[in-house]
Amino acid sequence: MQRWIAATGLACSMLLLVGCGGDSADAPQPVYPVRGKIMYGGKPAVGVNVFFMPTGGTTPVDGAMNPRGVTDAGGYFELTTYKQGDGAPEGNYQVLLNWPPDESKERGEMSEERLWGWYDLYHSKLNAIVKTGNNELPPFNLPIVTGPPPKVQGVPGRN
Repeated sequence: MQRWIAATGLACSMLLLVGCGGDSADAPQPVYPVRGKIMYGGKPAVGVNVFFMPTGGTTPVDGAMNPRGVTDAGGYFELTTYKQGDGAPEGNYQVLLNWPPDESKERGEMSEERLWGWYDLYHSKLNAIVKTGNNELPPFNLPIVTGPPPKVQGVPGRN
């Protein structure tokens, strides 16, 4: 009797596992390598967080964060969607940037995000298109900013 219960439990477990396999509709979207460069005042910007937000009918990424990356010592970044450096799905994107405060400054000083919000969801005018295959984006050449952009009211795309 105990063997029958164990065998039945095992069979039910196997059926559940097969049923949870999903189909191709549940598979991740295909991604394509994306590499770019951020220049600030003519110099490579190191440590900038780069985010790609889907626009213009591009389907948001299911079950993953939006494509993202961080610039290296040369100002270069590679996008990650599912695993490190895999790229981004094909489509149109608004490019958002966040450059954390300089950690080399003394702790007592109040330091702002170095781009002052000029490249956040409300203000960024940077765009990129990811196509099938390898994507080497032209450099994003940012001017030096010395203060915040004008304040915006409401939610982007709804006002």
